[in-house]
Amino acid sequence: MLASHGLSLCAFSTYVGGYPKYAELLGGLGGGLAIQGSAGPCSPAELSAKMRAFFEGLKPLAELVEQHDSRLAIENHGQSLLDSLDSFKAFVDLNPFPRVGIALAPYHLQTGGASVEEAIRITGGQLLFFYAWQKADGLAQLPGHGPTDFKPWLNALRGIGYQRFVNPFMHGHVEPDVMATALARSRDYLKGLA
Repeated sequence: MLASHGLSLCAFSTYVGGYPKYAELLGGLGGGLAIQGSAGPCSPAELSAKMRAFFEGLKPLAELVEQHDSRLAIENHGQSLLDSLDSFKAFVDLNPFPRVGIALAPYHLQTGGASVEEAIRITGGQLLFFYAWQKADGLAQLPGHGPTDFKPWLNALRGIGYQRFVNPFMHGHVEPDVMATALARSRDYLKGLA
């Protein structure tokens, strides 16, 4: 079906079922990127130890990613292991896996009052996926709809040489025609800033 529309599978989230369930599918379609969450929150004093333990537990997935010529991006989220600028730094400093990186969700950083631009700079070459997603309600979560100026974010992405996915994103249920129009507006807004 994808091929009949001139599309290919590039990325999908594996929150339900986990990456192992989809590894063979993703590899068979040419690799691609799977996205999942990190782990539960911890105190700042525990951050390095918890991050090391997280990566230790990730070893089987990292081997599977390698086997299926894929990548795995860990998304930041409020009240999780990967939820602050310090946790981004710990992730980048301790990550032993070349095919594992970060899926950066600005919405969650804005919720915590953290700088999206600084998170981008910290993540650098380990940034594998960027949600073009702002803290707002409804369609205002999308680029070009809400209050956030995405130009500094795009400039920060350009500053680290980022050439991967920039995905307009939102939570919520919107009628397909309304969503298609909203996404077209977001696309045009982002292209206008490029």
